[in-house]
Amino acid sequence: MGVGARRGADRSGFTLVEVLVAFVVMAMVLSVLYRSTVQTRAGAFGFSTREEEETVALSLLAEFRSRRDLADGRYAGERDGRHWTLVASPIDLADQLPKGRKPAHEAGKSDRPVWRMQRLVLQVATAGRPLETEALHLVRPKPDAEAR
Repeated sequence: MGVGARRGADRSGFTLVEVLVAFVVMAMVLSVLYRSTVQTRAGAFGFSTREEEETVALSLLAEFRSRRDLADGRYAGERDGRHWTLVASPIDLADQLPKGRKPAHEAGKSDRPVWRMQRLVLQVATAGRPLETEALHLVRPKPDAEAR
């Protein structure tokens, strides 16, 4: 046996190639873990932001629906740092009646004040696609309409 062969057999430990392979494998595992952590945090942030936008939308709808004399038209503003627009438009329920039939208040069958329906469309601006919510709203008749 030669001197070089004897020295190699007595050595214990890892070769340089084995250590480098271990570092490469560890770097790949850490990069996968890092990427999944970043994606999880981004998803959680996006969820909480969407939840805040829904809270703003629901509070605005509740505020507008509490007004019984809400006029038709467009409203806009900002709440909690989020821009919003609300469009209130009338809904004609007479179109839903069978042909030839009039609403009770027009036919003289009712002396109660006539309430009317409104469609409320609320949009809250977001970083991505705007959040849009729709609701129906009953509007109290104006005092001069009650006198008829």
